[in-house]
Amino acid sequence: MTTTSEAALASITTSREEASLALGRTSLGVVEAGPDLSWSISGIPMASFNAVLHCRLGPDPDRQIDAVLRHFAERAMPLVWWVQSADDDLERRLRDHGLEYYGHESPGMAVALTSASLLRGRQPSAPVHRVTEPMALRTWFATLLESFEVTPSEETLELASNVFAQLSGDAASGWRFYLARIEGRPVGTSALHLGNAAGLYSVGTLPSVRRQGIGTALSVRALLDARSAGYRIASLTASDLGTRLYGALGFKEYCRYREYVWRPRVVRP
Repeated sequence: MTTTSEAALASITTSREEASLALGRTSLGVVEAGPDLSWSISGIPMASFNAVLHCRLGPDPDRQIDAVLRHFAERAMPLVWWVQSADDDLERRLRDHGLEYYGHESPGMAVALTSASLLRGRQPSAPVHRVTEPMALRTWFATLLESFEVTPSEETLELASNVFAQLSGDAASGWRFYLARIEGRPVGTSALHLGNAAGLYSVGTLPSVRRQGIGTALSVRALLDARSAGYRIASLTASDLGTRLYGALGFKEYCRYREYVWRPRVVRP
């Protein structure tokens, strides 16, 4: 099967929005979802887990942006404001409101899961298991951050564990979480969101065990589950580190996102 550009773009944008909104639909979060404005606060005080997904600017754009940021400031939550295509006016206004752009563009990628050759014959380099229990999800989150060489505070670890436990326990959330281990030691993570589209997220491997196929094993396990659930296309947003991995799995780039980061003045302890 050949994935059309229209289908791929629809999968990428749909999954990004659905997955982000699902993160905010727990007892710790809050969301706004509409045709003109969509944002999500997960309750985890890290920018990558809170997002403004789209905002259609009206006659008073600065007031609009202030109103959106106020929701995050009231909860002392940092955020990422995603800009899918170049928008000089919006981006200038975001910078004027204190959001920072670090020059990085994230490729939006998609792959046809019905391709017979995509996943055939791949043997996992490490056992990968779906995790659902609260302590296992705590390990999952700690491993994900360790893969990016980030050490969370105890408060952040507790909040995230609570959020992911609620998501895992609610089939309607669409979230599934996977952990790879070598000799019992957790070494990598991935996540899958299934809604109107399928999306691969949170693929991370500890620096000490990279280039051993663990990221591939984690990705393949999630993609197989998506295919078994009847999805024909899977999408993701890649980091520089992951682009080559996903290309080897058959993913192709269809768009790019710019990430503008905002942090509240009052930092959570």
